[in-house]
Amino acid sequence: MMKTPSSRIMTRFSRGDASPTESRNVVRWLLLSGEMTATEEGAESKHSRYDGVLQRALGRANTTQVRLEDELPRAESLLAHIDEMPNAALAAALAELGALAIFATPSCSRLLTERVARTVTSDPKRAALLANLATEAAARIPEARCSVHLAADVRATAWAHRANALRVGTNLSAAEEALSRAAELRAAGTGDPLVAALVLSFEGLIRVDQRRFEEGLLCYRRARRAARRVGDRHLAGRILIDEANVFANQGRDEEAIRLRERALAEIDVEAEPRLALVLRHNLVSYLDGAGRHDEAWQGLEAARTLAHEVGDSLDRVRLQWLEARIACHRGDLAHAEQQFVAARDVFAGAELWYDAALISLELAEVYLSQGETAKVKHLAAVLVPVFAARDVHREAQAALRVFCKAAEAETVGLALIESVRRDVEGASKR
Repeated sequence: MMKTPSSRIMTRFSRGDASPTESRNVVRWLLLSGEMTATEEGAESKHSRYDGVLQRALGRANTTQVRLEDELPRAESLLAHIDEMPNAALAAALAELGALAIFATPSCSRLLTERVARTVTSDPKRAALLANLATEAAARIPEARCSVHLAADVRATAWAHRANALRVGTNLSAAEEALSRAAELRAAGTGDPLVAALVLSFEGLIRVDQRRFEEGLLCYRRARRAARRVGDRHLAGRILIDEANVFANQGRDEEAIRLRERALAEIDVEAEPRLALVLRHNLVSYLDGAGRHDEAWQGLEAARTLAHEVGDSLDRVRLQWLEARIACHRGDLAHAEQQFVAARDVFAGAELWYDAALISLELAEVYLSQGETAKVKHLAAVLVPVFAARDVHREAQAALRVFCKAAEAETVGLALIESVRRDVEGASKR
């Protein structure tokens, strides 16, 4: 027997302000629990008092469906034009805020946030631009398009994706501000559990990047409960993947492996093929972190196959970075050097400076292990002017200068490099 909807939800349903999830559950309850009760006057539904409400709701749903069917082709056409713009042109177009009114529909907002999610790992800068467009356009949705509560849900979703794009781009202070805005809008929304799950899962990612692991885990667990409340096992499984990464970040790789297996049982890989790569990449990384380097090395081949089948260009480079690390742990320093250099050059070319800096420091460890101090000095000489000229946190720059001065004086050691790596990684999270 389905749980009876609360009076609060039924009131919102009758006004037309219920979330899509709540509306679906109310309609299911009315249909499934509306058995006929015999009376002297004849058969009558025990929920007949809701017939008028249901008819009005279905009428609104039909009107909304027609409007969406009219909006979607136009939205797709507009966004196809956006897709063809290089990042510089897209940034220039966003300066014309008046043009954003044509994107101010729930349909466009949904399509934009889908694009943000698809591009955030391969091109964080573009994802941030699209997220800016999504939030600016969502703010302009007229009242006639949807209720104030549904509009708040749309805006909360856009701001949550904006927060995540900023996080991936290592701008955590701006990501925190965007997350706060998303939380405010979520509170003003319909109470849709899927919106709650989205905002909470992105908050968890930000907390983990801030090294606030326990807070991150709490966010993930709350998000997972929200997803399960509406029966979305796939979303719950995706959040389990993020939980596993928390354990890995804490050096608890065996626990991460077990949690990854739980996630594998929940997710629908056919619905989101790239998750198969994420799970495989993570397993290889966890095995390496647990000291099972040979097993990790054996798992690389399957990960490479998936990276070429369902991954993007940066997915393949991140796998190359992982391959270099495993080769280093297995003592194959020549192969590690080759892969570190190739991965660093791609990240630098994509202006992902923190990743490029971290790889450079791992490369310095390889050189130092081989006694090649001249290569360490050359690496340091290239590193300073490149990162000093870019938008890199001053604490990271200071840490890199310490490394470079020690390299120049030939006093750098593995302990110093590890300390600098921690400082650069910490600065990247600010």
